Amino acid sequence: MAYPIKAFHRDDVVTDLGNTHRGLGLVLKSHLDDSDSESEEDDEEDPWRRRSKRQIPPNYHRVAFAGDNRVPFRTLPASRLELEDRSFLPGDIAKFPIGNGSKEQSGTVYAVRMLVDLGNNLTKKEILSIDTRELRYANTILEGDHVIYRDWLGVVRQTYDEITLLFPDSSVCVVREPLSCLERIHSDSPFATKRLYPGAAIQCTRGVLRRARWIKGSGTYMVKTKKVVQKMALVLDVCSHALRVSWCAHNPLKSPSTESATMTRKDSASPESPVTIDGTMSPAHDIAVQETPSSVIYDVENIRVLKSCYDNATYQIGDRVEFRNRTSEVSIPSLSSESTLSLASSASTDVSRITSTYTILRTITAVDILWQDGTRSVDVKATELIPCTNLDEQEFWPMDFVVGKVPAAQSSRSSSPKYDSTSLASASSASLVGSRIGIIRTVSSAERTCEVSWFSDDMKMSTSETSELSVYEVGSHAEWSFRLGHRVLVTSRPEQKDKSRLLVVDPDPTEWVGEVTDITELGMIVVRFPLTEREQQFLPTHLLLLEDLEDNIPKDSDDEDVDDDAETASDEVDFDSDGNSATGSQRFSASDEDALPDSESWVDDDIADFTPRVPPLEREGDALRAKADDESSSSDDDEDDDWTTASDSASEYGGDGVATGGGINGGAVQHQTEPCAHLASLTSPSERGGLSASSEHLALGKWYDRFAVMEGEPPKDHRFLHAAVDSHDMSYLRRVRAEHQMLATGLPDGILVRAFEARLDVLRVLIVGPPHTPYEYALFLFDMLIPATFPLDPPFLHYHSYTGGLGRLNPNLYEDGRVCLSLLGTWHGKESSETWTVGSSLLQVVTSVQGLVLGVENPYYNEAGYDRFVGNLEETRNATVYTERAFLLSARSVLHILNHPPEPFAEEARAFFFKPMENLERLVTRCKGVVVRTEAARSVAGKGGHGVGEQGRDGGDVGLMRTVSKGCLKLLKTLVVQLQAKIDAYREQEGERERGSASTV
Repeated sequence: MAYPIKAFHRDDVVTDLGNTHRGLGLVLKSHLDDSDSESEEDDEEDPWRRRSKRQIPPNYHRVAFAGDNRVPFRTLPASRLELEDRSFLPGDIAKFPIGNGSKEQSGTVYAVRMLVDLGNNLTKKEILSIDTRELRYANTILEGDHVIYRDWLGVVRQTYDEITLLFPDSSVCVVREPLSCLERIHSDSPFATKRLYPGAAIQCTRGVLRRARWIKGSGTYMVKTKKVVQKMALVLDVCSHALRVSWCAHNPLKSPSTESATMTRKDSASPESPVTIDGTMSPAHDIAVQETPSSVIYDVENIRVLKSCYDNATYQIGDRVEFRNRTSEVSIPSLSSESTLSLASSASTDVSRITSTYTILRTITAVDILWQDGTRSVDVKATELIPCTNLDEQEFWPMDFVVGKVPAAQSSRSSSPKYDSTSLASASSASLVGSRIGIIRTVSSAERTCEVSWFSDDMKMSTSETSELSVYEVGSHAEWSFRLGHRVLVTSRPEQKDKSRLLVVDPDPTEWVGEVTDITELGMIVVRFPLTEREQQFLPTHLLLLEDLEDNIPKDSDDEDVDDDAETASDEVDFDSDGNSATGSQRFSASDEDALPDSESWVDDDIADFTPRVPPLEREGDALRAKADDESSSSDDDEDDDWTTASDSASEYGGDGVATGGGINGGAVQHQTEPCAHLASLTSPSERGGLSASSEHLALGKWYDRFAVMEGEPPKDHRFLHAAVDSHDMSYLRRVRAEHQMLATGLPDGILVRAFEARLDVLRVLIVGPPHTPYEYALFLFDMLIPATFPLDPPFLHYHSYTGGLGRLNPNLYEDGRVCLSLLGTWHGKESSETWTVGSSLLQVVTSVQGLVLGVENPYYNEAGYDRFVGNLEETRNATVYTERAFLLSARSVLHILNHPPEPFAEEARAFFFKPMENLERLVTRCKGVVVRTEAARSVAGKGGHGVGEQGRDGGDVGLMRTVSKGCLKLLKTLVVQLQAKIDAYREQEGERERGSASTV
């Protein structure tokens, strides 16, 4: 069931229709957002944090209200909320909701205008409809700001403030300790004051007053008195006296100096009395600055803050601001007792005037958008748009830099300039050579096509010449992903010969870091330098994206913890291009028979109770969609008289479905109709990870051994062929042999596994694409390594991608071979049953890949956390687009396997695609059907086309794609011709063979 369109996103401004007295609120989280990952200890200490970790029901949102003083947030249904405003930044991707004329396209926000209502923090008077370009934040330096110091660029991680306080008797002191603001709001609310600002009312303890530095008045009576009212104060000024900074880059136009420089910690108020970061006094001393400055900087006066020209779009309700270009000062009023501070009317005039600060009470946002088709919309209300957060890797927008995906066979026809394909994030270096670099002009999101202009050898571009391509034929440039608002470093200045086509100004020494404000039609990047407020155009080759450097910035130990990259967890053991491990030196083989125990004692005491498990298949769509027919299932038993039945195997293997010996070192291994007792206990063949009787054409295990041990070494292209491993004890060898036996008896149909006598620690796996998925009629090859720490650690699994550099065909299968699976530790599952334990097995791994990775109709929802989008109308199109790509690339991988049959499955692949199984003809028939239906639909729809592909089963067609987009159709028609040629060539060979046999007779 689909969700209603009324949905809210993080940072949306809303009102509660059920209680308007709460005022405006901010959406903190919805059920569509990623769940937070905090430690259990923190949850136990803070009840509100524990509540914030609770799962949010569908159509509910967690909202914090500015006028709610009792609780930090409330969880409310969408029906009770009304959208008041929505925030966007330049460079964001947005679209109209479904049904609001979006035409299936999105656009790039290139301008934001925001009006706000302000409330004076002292007088409480409101000022309406102020343009945010007139404002700035009340605090000069904020956490997350970029700063420059001594030719180094860094990110502010923490600020240490010096706070000037005014007391009722006009006494003034300076404090360098954290102070809390007096306000009637829950401390865990996002509207609670986390940092003081001028005009804030605070309360000091006597200990703080003793350590304060008094600049007017002695403050003696305040230390002695016990009256609470005497400890109230008003903040006059807040400035940072020290910063903790993470340094990310040195000025690339200069070489880092190796000579030591001297920097002295100095207190601006008392140069002879330097202070430490916590405000206590310490002797003056020098700090030797080598190449990288210290992470804690006291020389704040020489810190230069890089403010963005897009700061006007970053404000939210509750932010503290002041006017940028005018000094709006008011005399301090006589406050009532309810205000927690009463200033004497005799306060001196030199300290009784404070720069007014304001709190943002309401926002109204409008944006300008450049759509994918090149058209523009101006002054669009932000509430009419929705943000696009889950972007497809084959989605592009005007002025995006792309690389042409040119297969190796076509590289001789590719034009300049050449580009090293190894830097493509989404392309395989083995399959792309001589790729071209271009810039997107327009995109037809519905048709999945784009117009591209290409750079020449000397990086010149003609705007009059464009090429219409399928979006599957181009990929995002890995290094030139420039968008509005991105920070960039200038790595080199334009040469003299290039200055004729560049807007060049005399460079300033500070103009080496700026932000992108525009991208011209000629592919020039317009960069604004914050310190000089000047703009200059650069070729992309002269710039470096700062975010590429910030990803590698190590945070200090006292910073917030960073979630581990689940997708790279398998990198704990690295392998080089030949599969060599970083540790270990000894291999073992099946020839070491003396080291192996007798077959009757394979199972050691520590694994005597070991039984394999199957992965949990609970989510809808995760299991295979095969529909078993009871009658056809019973007929299978009659046809397979040579096979061991489930009851016979139970008797032979002691009733537990696991063999205790035999059938491993070569020779045929008999299979069970029901492979294992734990598999037979599941409710349907699809849940068992196998194939239904209606899918006999995919039952490769019916013709070949599902498990076998091959003689000799693994194939030369095995990923882990040269991986050296540590020596193994007896329990490891026993466990490996037990795993082999479980594979021999427990593999479901559609999975073939081969071990090798010379290397029992490596396996090769061939998995048949499950029925009713985009992967049907395709084969998928994996290499596996059983590490020396097995079974304490999971095996390593490598996927052989045959998509030719055109992208991923599954969110869990990467082109570099990574397999994202919680069981392997490469993705953290939410349930303990999804993680690897000593009781897990290799059988569980391969069945998980077949059932959980490949056995899905909509692989889009396999992306980590995307299962929460199932049924969301806005995500349905994304899922269809992903399925279309999976269908196309799956068919493309078949062509590669036909040209390069994988060993030792060459014979099996030939039988699968040709006789006796003839699945290649079935695949071609399906593809031809898609082509015919798509062309018919386009003919009916007219020249404009019919849009993106359509999913669904059509009569007897088991395929999921009924029609495809124009971009997919272009490649699919070419692919059909190539696959049909393979069938014709096979038939011709078979005809010649039959004629030869007849002539011999």
